[in-house]
Amino acid sequence: MRLMVFRACLAVLALAALIWVGDYVRLKLSRSQSSTVTVRRYYAIEKKANKIEYIFDSARDQSCVNSLFPHLGQPACWYVRRHAEERINI
Repeated sequence: MRLMVFRACLAVLALAALIWVGDYVRLKLSRSQSSTVTVRRYYAIEKKANKIEYIFDSARDQSCVNSLFPHLGQPACWYVRRHAEERINI
């Protein structure tokens, strides 16, 4: 039984590594490796009596890669698009 569980875990890890390598190869072979996404940053400042003051910063462009996983030191574009608002708690 332990051998079957070990082999199943090994197969899952090998499949994950294969998917990651395939994603990297596809990224390197594609024409458009990176994009930019506009990210809006705002600061949430906690005040007395549990009140929060919001200060909005100007929007900025963040570069990202068009892949499933983060590569080349940049996050994946699908993740950045889903998190286009960045909240900073102070």
